[in-house]
Amino acid sequence: MLKMKRTKPAPSGEVFPWFMRVLDRTQGLFERHGIDYGQLRLIVNTKFTLASRDRRASTFGGKPKAESEHPLRSTFLLNFLVGLVLIFLAFLPVPLLAFTTFFATLFLFVFLTMLTNYSSLMLDPRDRVVYASRGVSLSTISAARLIVVGFYLILNVIAVGLPMSVAVLLKDGPLVFLGMLLGVIGIGLFAFTLALFIYLLVLRFFDGERLKNVLNIVQIAMTIGLYAGSQILPRINGNVYSSALHINPWIYLAAVPSWFAGPALLFMGRDLMIATILTVAGVIATGALTWIYFANAANFERYLAKLDQSSDERRKDGWYYRLTAKLLTRPGFERTYYDFGWKVLREQRAYKLRVYPQFAYSLVLFIVFPLGFVQGGGMSLWQFMARVIGFSPLIFNIDMPLAVYMLQFSDQPEAMRLFQRVPLRHDAELLLATIKVLYGRLFLPFGIVISLVSLFIAGWPGFLAAIASTVGMLAFVLIFGRILNGNRLPFAREFDARNQKAGVAASIAVFVMLPIDIGIIAAGAFLQTWIFGAALLVVFTVIAWFVARSYRHGVVLDVNQIDVSDN
Repeated sequence: MLKMKRTKPAPSGEVFPWFMRVLDRTQGLFERHGIDYGQLRLIVNTKFTLASRDRRASTFGGKPKAESEHPLRSTFLLNFLVGLVLIFLAFLPVPLLAFTTFFATLFLFVFLTMLTNYSSLMLDPRDRVVYASRGVSLSTISAARLIVVGFYLILNVIAVGLPMSVAVLLKDGPLVFLGMLLGVIGIGLFAFTLALFIYLLVLRFFDGERLKNVLNIVQIAMTIGLYAGSQILPRINGNVYSSALHINPWIYLAAVPSWFAGPALLFMGRDLMIATILTVAGVIATGALTWIYFANAANFERYLAKLDQSSDERRKDGWYYRLTAKLLTRPGFERTYYDFGWKVLREQRAYKLRVYPQFAYSLVLFIVFPLGFVQGGGMSLWQFMARVIGFSPLIFNIDMPLAVYMLQFSDQPEAMRLFQRVPLRHDAELLLATIKVLYGRLFLPFGIVISLVSLFIAGWPGFLAAIASTVGMLAFVLIFGRILNGNRLPFAREFDARNQKAGVAASIAVFVMLPIDIGIIAAGAFLQTWIFGAALLVVFTVIAWFVARSYRHGVVLDVNQIDVSDN
């Protein structure tokens, strides 16, 4: 049995001693619900230790990190800066619009954080194997999981929500401030229980490899839905922000995050009827989801065991893989590495969750932008699309830095230790093939589809422009692969809390790409001639050819920089 006496450990042995002291005050509550508090405390402290451990030996300067340099501190400060940006909402003239917009933004941020940063903690199938075999009850394991994830989540929620709440305190007084705090805590709890509920449904009805695929699809679909909703909902009643005084307030019932603006509006004494309904809806929804999860918490832990199931059935390579392999690579080592990279990237669920939604968001923006342009009275939607559809593949260039940077990471980086045992004599071919796999799996399909759509909408000039833009995506992704990769071996670092940042260089690259893409699209829309498309095709083809050749000169990958899991 995993046992622990009720003795207070030395603060130096705990990652968050202040939180553990707070947790100690709730011991009686846990024990009344049949949870062994000694086991719970030990598991929670162990999880905190593992989550904060730095697997890398040194920082960029080559010096070991200080023990106090916990990754949570930088994350909290970053989220706090996001919260500072949202302060302007406190000074909008319409409180209903201001508060509902704030909580919609907060929900989007919190839920995306849940899906990308904490899904691995919520869906860790090893807990039951490690702890249940030592006599720990499933309810204790479930409670420890919720405490750890909830701790990280609530700190993120507070970091984003606190600046706006303080601004409301100074502007509207302590009562409205209390309502804001209740809303912030409520929306954090709602996002948490909603994610648990959705995971519970998926785990209940699927198993094996199908479960893993469906779970990843559900996570990506939820992320895309949040992105789309954040852009589409404000346009349900025209331009919300320019006609705020004429909005039917009942429309906010359809926007679930708006429910949590209810307490602040109630305490302010504004829109009492809609504020009461929003508050009641938020309380009922959160309470129902919480009750459903806790009623099935033990089953949730049992269902997680399905994530350890695997299938021996060999996945066959489809026609699209064979087509892209012949189209993008040369026979020999490059094609062999292309096959290797294709299979590795196909299984990277964490990579898909972090990168794929960004492409969807770009697509949503591309759909929403012409709608806004048409609403502004510029021209008809068909006229606008005919001008720019051929160059629209270039909008995905802003996703390239993140996609390329994330190729460094993997769900199982230890597998790349193969190249420590087998000498890697074709570094350039490995890196080049990996970048081409990324292009073939993520960028080329968009280019093909948009090229066919362009032929229908804009005729042959639009089709030629789309082909040129598709080749342009290859040129740019090869450039980013050369710049952002450095000497790192692909798939050799582990996804964890310290690796959520896309890197300074990747962030700068996005801002570099925006004016280039906008300039090309604007020039194409103005000229409207096949000559411009043909010229772009020639230029992008030459650039792609020269950059690909540059990979074969000077690329040396460091096979020693491979993360080894501590778990």
